[in-house]
Amino acid sequence: MLMQTHEARLDGLRKELARRGLDGFVIPISDEHMSEYVGSYAQRLNWLTGFGGSAGSAAVLQDRAAMFTDGRYTVQVREQVSGALYDYEDVPATSPAKWIAEHAPEGAKIGYDAWLHGIGWAEEAEAAFARRGIELVPVDGNPIDAIWDDRPQASLAAAVPHGDAHAGRSSADKRSEVADWLKQEGENVTRGDPLFILEGEKATQDVESLDTGILCILPGGPRPGDTVQVGQLLGFLLEKGETPPFEEAGYV
Repeated sequence: MLMQTHEARLDGLRKELARRGLDGFVIPISDEHMSEYVGSYAQRLNWLTGFGGSAGSAAVLQDRAAMFTDGRYTVQVREQVSGALYDYEDVPATSPAKWIAEHAPEGAKIGYDAWLHGIGWAEEAEAAFARRGIELVPVDGNPIDAIWDDRPQASLAAAVPHGDAHAGRSSADKRSEVADWLKQEGENVTRGDPLFILEGEKATQDVESLDTGILCILPGGPRPGDTVQVGQLLGFLLEKGETPPFEEAGYV
């Protein structure tokens, strides 16, 4: 009975995709906040497939579908997800984008919910699809939500910060710091060039440029060791001869 339920849900999703002019869709375990723990209202993969693991994804085409999990879930995915409905695919040996590029027809339109994926994932998928003329399409409303009649409501509980005694470190301590600039003021930068090293609580990473231009760092910082916040303006990429828009950015 449970497998019949998931077969009906998969069929319902395919019909909804066809109604929207889409040939496929990618379903991750994620929510609009990229949370580590996803609420029941956003457990779309579990609702569609029956998979109860904490990491995984699925790709659905009109004639076939696949589940993608790593080695932690080799047994679990086979116990919970029907092999008659989904291929079992191992990560990182493959990925939804690679699998879709191999199995979707040329010129297919593959939908994805942009709230649930990072820009890096979208860029990698587009690159994999481009070789076969497949288009990655951001959807207007998740198609699973359109067929999930008894979907739970998102929590309306207030967000309450933990005190330092429970969090272990203060918020200021956990914010990222600029470890070092890899490009200098006035240097030419191209898309993909690493601009600076960012040190966070869990990782150190190079932050790459998203565009091309001449680097202009804001007056007075940030400099190595300075704390920065998400969305903070750090500088500009200018064209040759362009005046930095300090006034428009509130730096006068």
